[in-house]
Amino acid sequence: MKSNTSNILIIKGGYSTSGVGEQFVESLLSGYDNEGITRFSIITSETSLEKNSLGYPTITFQSSFSSLPLLSSLHYWKFVQRSLNNCIERIKELIEERNIQMVWIILNGLYTIQVAAGLSKHLKIPYVAHIWDTPEYKSDQIKLDFITKKHLLDKFDQVLYGASHIISISDSMGRIYEKKYGKESSTMVFCPPKESIYPVRLQIENSKEIDIVFAGSLYAYKEWSYFLDAIEEYNILDQERNLNVMCIGPVSRWAKKRDFVSYEMLKPIKEAAQIINKADIAYLPYWMSEKYSYAVRTAFPSKMSMYVASGTPVLFHGPEESTPTEFLNQYKVGVSCSSIASNDIIDSIHKILSVKFQNQYVSSREVAMNNVFRSGRSSEIFEETVRRAMSS
Repeated sequence: MKSNTSNILIIKGGYSTSGVGEQFVESLLSGYDNEGITRFSIITSETSLEKNSLGYPTITFQSSFSSLPLLSSLHYWKFVQRSLNNCIERIKELIEERNIQMVWIILNGLYTIQVAAGLSKHLKIPYVAHIWDTPEYKSDQIKLDFITKKHLLDKFDQVLYGASHIISISDSMGRIYEKKYGKESSTMVFCPPKESIYPVRLQIENSKEIDIVFAGSLYAYKEWSYFLDAIEEYNILDQERNLNVMCIGPVSRWAKKRDFVSYEMLKPIKEAAQIINKADIAYLPYWMSEKYSYAVRTAFPSKMSMYVASGTPVLFHGPEESTPTEFLNQYKVGVSCSSIASNDIIDSIHKILSVKFQNQYVSSREVAMNNVFRSGRSSEIFEETVRRAMSS
Protein backbone atom coordinates (compact mmCIF):
# COMPACT_ATOMS: atom_id res chain seq x y z
CA MET A 1 0.00 0.00 0.00
CA LYS A 2 1.34 3.41 -0.95
CA SER A 3 1.94 5.86 1.85
CA ASN A 4 3.79 9.10 2.35
CA THR A 5 4.58 11.55 5.09
CA SER A 6 5.50 14.62 3.04
CA ASN A 7 4.00 16.78 0.30
CA ILE A 8 6.46 16.90 -2.59
CA LEU A 9 6.68 19.36 -5.48
CA ILE A 10 8.21 17.88 -8.65
CA ILE A 11 9.71 20.40 -11.08
CA LYS A 12 10.50 19.05 -14.55
CA GLY A 13 10.66 20.34 -18.09
CA GLY A 14 7.99 18.91 -20.41
CA TYR A 15 4.57 17.38 -19.79
CA SER A 16 3.63 14.16 -21.58
CA THR A 17 2.26 10.67 -21.07
CA SER A 18 4.95 8.97 -23.18
CA GLY A 19 8.71 8.91 -23.67
CA VAL A 20 11.59 7.66 -21.55
CA GLY A 21 11.61 10.81 -19.41
CA GLU A 22 8.00 10.35 -18.35
CA GLN A 23 8.56 6.62 -17.82
CA PHE A 24 11.43 7.61 -15.55
CA VAL A 25 9.20 9.93 -13.49
CA GLU A 26 6.45 7.31 -13.35
CA SER A 27 8.83 4.71 -11.92
CA LEU A 28 10.24 7.31 -9.54
CA LEU A 29 6.81 7.99 -8.04
CA SER A 30 5.37 4.47 -8.32
CA GLY A 31 5.58 3.80 -4.58
CA TYR A 32 4.37 7.23 -3.48
CA ASP A 33 0.79 8.34 -2.86
CA ASN A 34 -0.28 10.71 -5.65
CA GLU A 35 -2.11 12.85 -3.09
CA GLY A 36 1.26 14.00 -1.84
CA ILE A 37 2.56 14.97 -5.29
CA THR A 38 2.27 18.30 -7.13
CA ARG A 39 4.14 19.04 -10.35
CA PHE A 40 5.28 22.19 -12.10
CA SER A 41 6.38 21.77 -15.73
CA ILE A 42 7.79 24.26 -18.19
CA ILE A 43 6.60 23.35 -21.68
CA THR A 44 7.64 24.75 -25.06
CA SER A 45 4.48 23.91 -27.01
CA GLU A 46 0.78 23.64 -26.26
CA THR A 47 -0.45 20.47 -24.61
CA SER A 48 -3.85 18.77 -24.77
CA LEU A 49 -3.29 17.05 -21.43
CA GLU A 50 -5.48 17.94 -18.51
CA LYS A 51 -4.20 19.12 -15.15
CA ASN A 52 -4.57 15.64 -13.60
CA SER A 53 -3.69 13.49 -16.62
CA LEU A 54 -0.79 11.87 -14.76
CA GLY A 55 -2.79 11.18 -11.60
CA TYR A 56 -1.65 14.25 -9.68
CA PRO A 57 -2.05 17.99 -10.31
CA THR A 58 0.38 19.46 -12.84
CA ILE A 59 0.69 23.20 -13.40
CA THR A 60 2.32 24.14 -16.72
CA PHE A 61 4.08 27.27 -17.89
CA GLN A 62 4.63 27.70 -21.62
CA SER A 63 7.70 29.42 -22.97
CA SER A 64 9.39 29.67 -26.36
CA PHE A 65 12.48 27.63 -27.20
CA SER A 66 14.80 26.95 -30.12
CA SER A 67 17.54 24.39 -30.66
CA LEU A 68 19.09 26.39 -33.50
CA PRO A 69 22.37 28.29 -33.01
CA LEU A 70 21.91 31.98 -32.09
CA LEU A 71 18.15 31.52 -31.70
CA SER A 72 18.75 29.13 -28.81
CA SER A 73 20.64 31.85 -26.90
CA LEU A 74 18.05 34.49 -27.76
CA HIS A 75 15.21 32.35 -26.40
CA TYR A 76 17.29 31.54 -23.32
CA TRP A 77 17.65 35.22 -22.40
CA LYS A 78 14.04 35.90 -23.32
CA PHE A 79 13.02 33.33 -20.71
CA VAL A 80 15.36 34.84 -18.11
CA GLN A 81 14.04 38.36 -18.66
CA ARG A 82 10.32 37.73 -19.24
CA SER A 83 9.35 34.41 -17.68
CA LEU A 84 11.72 33.40 -14.90
CA ASN A 85 10.26 35.59 -12.15
CA ASN A 86 6.71 34.54 -13.09
CA CYS A 87 7.69 30.87 -12.75
CA ILE A 88 9.35 31.43 -9.40
CA GLU A 89 6.37 33.37 -8.02
CA ARG A 90 3.94 30.69 -9.20
CA ILE A 91 6.02 27.97 -7.56
CA LYS A 92 6.20 29.92 -4.30
CA GLU A 93 2.39 30.15 -4.39
CA LEU A 94 2.14 26.38 -4.98
CA ILE A 95 4.41 25.69 -2.04
CA GLU A 96 2.12 27.78 0.15
CA GLU A 97 -1.16 26.45 -1.29
CA ARG A 98 -0.20 22.78 -1.21
CA ASN A 99 1.79 22.88 2.03
CA ILE A 100 4.86 21.59 0.17
CA GLN A 101 7.56 20.26 2.47
CA MET A 102 10.22 19.33 -0.09
CA VAL A 103 11.03 20.10 -3.73
CA TRP A 104 12.44 17.53 -6.19
CA ILE A 105 13.91 19.31 -9.21
CA ILE A 106 14.72 17.33 -12.36
CA LEU A 107 17.26 19.47 -14.20
CA ASN A 108 16.40 18.15 -17.64
CA GLY A 109 16.33 21.51 -19.41
CA LEU A 110 17.92 24.94 -19.52
CA TYR A 111 14.83 26.60 -18.05
CA THR A 112 14.49 24.20 -15.11
CA ILE A 113 18.09 25.03 -14.17
CA GLN A 114 17.22 28.74 -14.22
CA VAL A 115 14.10 28.19 -12.12
CA ALA A 116 15.98 26.02 -9.64
CA ALA A 117 18.71 28.64 -9.25
CA GLY A 118 16.13 31.37 -8.68
CA LEU A 119 14.23 29.26 -6.17
CA SER A 120 17.38 28.38 -4.23
CA LYS A 121 17.47 31.99 -2.98
CA HIS A 122 13.96 31.76 -1.53
CA LEU A 123 13.37 28.18 -0.41
CA LYS A 124 13.21 27.49 3.29
CA ILE A 125 12.50 23.82 2.70
CA PRO A 126 14.96 21.19 1.41
CA TYR A 127 15.31 20.46 -2.29
CA VAL A 128 16.90 17.61 -4.25
CA ALA A 129 18.73 18.22 -7.54
CA HIS A 130 18.20 15.36 -10.00
CA ILE A 131 20.47 15.31 -13.08
CA TRP A 132 20.05 13.22 -16.24
CA ASP A 133 22.51 15.05 -18.52
CA THR A 134 25.23 17.54 -17.65
CA PRO A 135 24.51 21.21 -18.47
CA GLU A 136 27.66 21.21 -20.63
CA TYR A 137 26.11 18.56 -22.86
CA LYS A 138 22.69 20.25 -22.90
CA SER A 139 24.16 23.63 -23.90
CA ASP A 140 26.44 22.13 -26.56
CA GLN A 141 23.48 20.26 -28.06
CA ILE A 142 21.83 23.53 -29.04
CA LYS A 143 25.06 25.50 -29.45
CA LEU A 144 24.57 28.21 -26.86
CA ASP A 145 27.09 31.04 -27.24
CA PHE A 146 29.98 31.26 -24.77
CA ILE A 147 28.45 33.93 -22.51
CA THR A 148 25.07 32.17 -22.33
CA LYS A 149 26.68 28.81 -21.62
CA LYS A 150 28.77 30.31 -18.81
CA HIS A 151 25.63 31.86 -17.32
CA LEU A 152 23.90 28.47 -17.42
CA LEU A 153 26.84 26.69 -15.78
CA ASP A 154 27.02 29.32 -13.03
CA LYS A 155 23.32 28.80 -12.31
CA PHE A 156 23.81 25.03 -12.26
CA ASP A 157 26.59 25.45 -9.70
CA GLN A 158 24.28 27.59 -7.59
CA VAL A 159 21.60 24.89 -7.65
CA LEU A 160 23.92 22.07 -6.63
CA TYR A 161 25.69 23.99 -3.88
CA GLY A 162 22.30 24.65 -2.26
CA ALA A 163 20.82 21.16 -2.72
CA SER A 164 20.17 18.84 0.21
CA HIS A 165 21.04 15.85 -1.95
CA ILE A 166 22.09 15.10 -5.53
CA ILE A 167 20.62 12.35 -7.69
CA SER A 168 22.91 11.48 -10.60
CA ILE A 169 22.43 9.20 -13.59
CA SER A 170 25.73 7.34 -13.13
CA ASP A 171 28.24 6.49 -10.43
CA SER A 172 30.86 8.44 -12.35
CA MET A 173 28.70 11.58 -12.44
CA GLY A 174 28.02 11.16 -8.74
CA ARG A 175 31.73 10.95 -7.92
CA ILE A 176 32.49 14.09 -9.96
CA TYR A 177 29.70 16.12 -8.35
CA GLU A 178 30.40 14.88 -4.82
CA LYS A 179 34.00 16.03 -5.17
CA LYS A 180 33.10 19.39 -6.75
CA TYR A 181 30.13 20.41 -4.59
CA GLY A 182 30.82 18.51 -1.37
CA LYS A 183 27.34 16.99 -1.50
CA GLU A 184 26.25 13.41 -1.00
CA SER A 185 24.74 11.80 -4.09
CA SER A 186 22.81 8.69 -5.11
CA THR A 187 22.76 7.02 -8.51
CA MET A 188 19.40 6.42 -10.17
CA VAL A 189 19.32 4.93 -13.65
CA PHE A 190 16.23 4.40 -15.79
CA CYS A 191 14.47 1.21 -14.65
CA PRO A 192 12.22 -0.11 -17.45
CA PRO A 193 8.59 -0.95 -16.60
CA LYS A 194 7.71 -4.55 -15.71
CA GLU A 195 6.03 -5.17 -19.06
CA SER A 196 9.33 -4.59 -20.88
CA ILE A 197 11.33 -7.13 -18.84
CA TYR A 198 11.83 -10.47 -20.60
CA PRO A 199 13.52 -13.77 -19.80
CA VAL A 200 16.91 -14.33 -21.39
CA ARG A 201 16.79 -15.94 -24.84
CA LEU A 202 20.36 -16.79 -25.84
CA GLN A 203 21.34 -17.54 -29.42
CA ILE A 204 21.46 -21.12 -30.60
CA GLU A 205 25.01 -22.50 -30.67
CA ASN A 206 26.48 -22.52 -34.19
CA SER A 207 23.52 -20.57 -35.56
CA LYS A 208 24.02 -19.46 -39.15
CA GLU A 209 22.01 -16.25 -38.70
CA ILE A 210 22.93 -13.71 -36.01
CA ASP A 211 20.49 -10.85 -35.39
CA ILE A 212 21.84 -7.54 -34.10
CA VAL A 213 19.46 -4.74 -33.13
CA PHE A 214 19.80 -1.05 -32.33
CA ALA A 215 16.82 0.69 -30.71
CA GLY A 216 16.33 4.37 -29.88
CA SER A 217 17.59 7.65 -31.27
CA LEU A 218 20.90 7.38 -33.10
CA TYR A 219 23.35 10.17 -32.26
CA ALA A 220 26.77 8.53 -32.59
CA TYR A 221 26.44 8.21 -36.36
CA LYS A 222 30.20 7.94 -37.08
CA GLU A 223 30.58 4.94 -34.78
CA TRP A 224 27.42 3.44 -36.31
CA SER A 225 28.89 3.85 -39.79
CA TYR A 226 32.14 2.09 -38.80
CA PHE A 227 30.08 -0.69 -37.26
CA LEU A 228 28.03 -1.15 -40.44
CA ASP A 229 31.21 -1.14 -42.54
CA ALA A 230 32.53 -4.00 -40.42
CA ILE A 231 29.26 -5.96 -40.76
CA GLU A 232 29.17 -5.45 -44.52
CA GLU A 233 32.77 -6.60 -44.96
CA TYR A 234 32.18 -9.64 -42.76
CA ASN A 235 29.05 -10.75 -44.62
CA ILE A 236 30.87 -10.51 -47.95
CA LEU A 237 33.87 -12.56 -46.77
CA ASP A 238 32.32 -15.07 -44.39
CA GLN A 239 30.11 -17.85 -45.75
CA GLU A 240 29.58 -19.62 -42.42
CA ARG A 241 27.48 -17.01 -40.67
CA ASN A 242 25.40 -14.02 -41.66
CA LEU A 243 25.07 -10.93 -39.47
CA ASN A 244 21.67 -9.26 -39.76
CA VAL A 245 21.14 -5.69 -38.53
CA MET A 246 17.91 -3.96 -37.56
CA CYS A 247 17.60 -0.28 -36.60
CA ILE A 248 14.52 0.78 -34.63
CA GLY A 249 14.16 4.54 -34.43
CA PRO A 250 15.24 7.75 -36.17
CA VAL A 251 18.65 7.82 -37.84
CA SER A 252 20.86 10.89 -37.99
CA ARG A 253 20.66 12.67 -41.33
CA TRP A 254 24.45 12.32 -41.44
CA ALA A 255 24.24 8.52 -41.38
CA LYS A 256 23.93 6.91 -44.80
CA LYS A 257 21.24 4.25 -44.93
CA ARG A 258 22.45 0.81 -45.98
CA ASP A 259 20.51 -1.64 -48.12
CA PHE A 260 21.33 -4.60 -45.88
CA VAL A 261 19.95 -2.92 -42.73
CA SER A 262 16.30 -3.31 -41.79
CA TYR A 263 14.92 0.06 -40.66
CA GLU A 264 11.87 0.37 -38.41
CA MET A 265 10.06 3.36 -36.91
CA LEU A 266 10.57 4.18 -33.23
CA LYS A 267 8.26 1.99 -31.15
CA PRO A 268 6.78 2.04 -27.62
CA ILE A 269 9.12 0.56 -25.02
CA LYS A 270 7.16 -2.69 -24.59
CA GLU A 271 7.03 -3.35 -28.34
CA ALA A 272 10.70 -2.47 -28.81
CA ALA A 273 11.67 -4.73 -25.91
CA GLN A 274 9.94 -7.69 -27.58
CA ILE A 275 12.02 -7.21 -30.72
CA ILE A 276 15.24 -6.70 -28.75
CA ASN A 277 14.55 -9.90 -26.80
CA LYS A 278 14.43 -11.88 -30.04
CA ALA A 279 17.81 -10.54 -31.18
CA ASP A 280 21.16 -12.11 -30.31
CA ILE A 281 23.01 -8.84 -29.69
CA ALA A 282 21.87 -5.30 -28.83
CA TYR A 283 24.18 -2.60 -30.23
CA LEU A 284 24.91 0.59 -28.26
CA PRO A 285 27.19 3.25 -29.81
CA TYR A 286 28.67 6.26 -28.01
CA TRP A 287 30.82 9.08 -29.34
CA MET A 288 34.56 8.42 -29.39
CA SER A 289 35.45 12.03 -30.20
CA GLU A 290 37.31 13.95 -27.50
CA LYS A 291 34.60 16.60 -27.82
CA TYR A 292 32.17 14.29 -26.00
CA SER A 293 34.61 12.84 -23.45
CA TYR A 294 32.92 14.52 -20.47
CA ALA A 295 29.46 13.49 -21.64
CA VAL A 296 30.35 9.81 -22.00
CA ARG A 297 32.01 9.80 -18.57
CA THR A 298 28.90 11.16 -16.87
CA ALA A 299 25.77 10.13 -18.80
CA PHE A 300 24.19 6.69 -18.63
CA PRO A 301 22.18 5.66 -21.70
CA SER A 302 18.60 4.48 -21.18
CA LYS A 303 19.32 2.06 -24.02
CA MET A 304 21.54 0.07 -21.66
CA SER A 305 18.66 -0.24 -19.22
CA MET A 306 16.28 -1.35 -21.97
CA TYR A 307 18.74 -3.83 -23.49
CA VAL A 308 19.52 -5.52 -20.17
CA ALA A 309 15.82 -5.65 -19.21
CA SER A 310 15.06 -7.20 -22.60
CA GLY A 311 17.47 -10.05 -21.83
CA THR A 312 19.85 -9.43 -24.75
CA PRO A 313 23.67 -9.17 -24.49
CA VAL A 314 25.03 -5.68 -25.20
CA LEU A 315 27.74 -4.68 -27.65
CA PHE A 316 28.92 -1.28 -26.48
CA HIS A 317 30.84 0.59 -29.16
CA GLY A 318 32.46 3.63 -27.60
CA PRO A 319 35.34 4.97 -25.50
CA GLU A 320 37.04 2.83 -22.90
CA GLU A 321 36.71 5.66 -20.38
CA SER A 322 32.93 5.83 -20.24
CA THR A 323 30.01 4.91 -18.01
CA PRO A 324 28.86 1.96 -20.19
CA THR A 325 32.34 0.41 -20.14
CA GLU A 326 32.53 0.85 -16.37
CA PHE A 327 29.12 -0.77 -16.03
CA LEU A 328 29.94 -3.71 -18.32
CA ASN A 329 33.24 -4.32 -16.53
CA GLN A 330 31.26 -4.66 -13.33
CA TYR A 331 28.23 -6.63 -14.48
CA LYS A 332 29.46 -8.64 -17.54
CA VAL A 333 26.18 -8.35 -19.45
CA GLY A 334 27.98 -7.32 -22.63
CA VAL A 335 31.26 -6.54 -24.31
CA SER A 336 32.92 -3.15 -24.90
CA CYS A 337 34.67 -2.27 -28.14
CA SER A 338 36.62 1.00 -28.16
CA SER A 339 37.96 0.58 -31.70
CA ILE A 340 36.67 1.60 -35.13
CA ALA A 341 38.69 -1.14 -36.87
CA SER A 342 36.50 -3.74 -38.54
CA ASN A 343 38.48 -6.69 -37.14
CA ASP A 344 38.09 -5.43 -33.57
CA ILE A 345 34.36 -4.86 -34.01
CA ILE A 346 33.85 -8.38 -35.38
CA ASP A 347 36.04 -9.86 -32.62
CA SER A 348 33.77 -8.19 -30.06
CA ILE A 349 30.74 -9.81 -31.68
CA HIS A 350 32.49 -13.18 -31.53
CA LYS A 351 33.23 -12.66 -27.82
CA ILE A 352 29.51 -12.20 -27.15
CA LEU A 353 28.69 -15.32 -29.17
CA SER A 354 31.39 -17.40 -27.43
CA VAL A 355 30.47 -20.25 -25.10
CA LYS A 356 32.44 -18.58 -22.30
CA PHE A 357 30.38 -15.38 -22.45
CA GLN A 358 27.06 -17.11 -23.04
CA ASN A 359 27.56 -19.46 -20.07
CA GLN A 360 27.94 -16.59 -17.61
CA TYR A 361 25.42 -14.19 -19.13
CA VAL A 362 22.25 -15.44 -17.39
CA SER A 363 23.70 -15.09 -13.89
CA SER A 364 25.36 -11.74 -14.69
CA ARG A 365 22.12 -10.36 -16.07
CA GLU A 366 20.23 -11.50 -12.97
CA VAL A 367 22.69 -9.65 -10.72
CA ALA A 368 22.44 -6.49 -12.87
CA MET A 369 18.65 -6.60 -12.78
CA ASN A 370 18.52 -7.12 -9.02
CA ASN A 371 21.14 -4.50 -8.17
CA VAL A 372 20.41 -1.81 -10.75
CA PHE A 373 17.36 -2.22 -12.98
CA ARG A 374 14.75 -4.06 -10.96
CA SER A 375 11.25 -2.61 -10.94
CA GLY A 376 10.74 -0.47 -7.89
CA ARG A 377 14.41 0.47 -7.47
CA SER A 378 13.78 4.09 -8.55
CA SER A 379 10.93 4.51 -6.09
CA GLU A 380 13.05 3.01 -3.29
CA ILE A 381 15.78 5.60 -3.91
CA PHE A 382 13.16 8.36 -4.16
CA GLU A 383 11.54 7.55 -0.82
CA GLU A 384 14.89 6.99 0.88
CA THR A 385 16.14 10.37 -0.40
CA VAL A 386 12.95 12.14 0.71
CA ARG A 387 13.33 10.73 4.22
CA ARG A 388 16.98 11.72 4.34
CA ALA A 389 16.35 15.25 3.06
CA MET A 390 13.46 15.80 5.45
CA SER A 391 15.48 14.69 8.48
CA SER A 392 18.60 16.71 7.67
